[in-house]
Amino acid sequence: MEALIINDGKILAIHRKNYGQEYWVLPGGGWEENETQEEGVAREVWEETSLKVEVIRPVFSLYVKDDGQKLVYLCKYSRGEPKLGDFNEKKTMTPDGNQLYEPVWVNINELPSIKLYTLEFRDWFLENYKSDLLPDGVFEMKITKDQFRE
Repeated sequence: MEALIINDGKILAIHRKNYGQEYWVLPGGGWEENETQEEGVAREVWEETSLKVEVIRPVFSLYVKDDGQKLVYLCKYSRGEPKLGDFNEKKTMTPDGNQLYEPVWVNINELPSIKLYTLEFRDWFLENYKSDLLPDGVFEMKITKDQFRE
């Protein structure tokens, strides 16, 4: 599960460098025992970005056959400045910059030129985000691994 946090014409993304690969992802991860998905989203956002958010609703579901589901929740920014928390991601960063996790606000108008995973989500968001609004309900997409874009 991932968090879509929109604030002042920007979304929060994690800038990643992974041994030669550079890309962006939405903050998120799994949920822990005795935790709802919404609680897991809020906790993951806190751990990865040091931001407090209010989880609003799911907006995007991508099911990749034989690989599982990615679910994106729309979240409302409450407070905080983006910085990486002292959790797993920070422990795997390297001083040479080959492993980087950096939470940053990205201008929505820059999204077409960056590799924001999943690309299916990025393209759906760009097509559907209008005047600070997203369509009601959850957009559902089902694809096979062969159709998944990297």
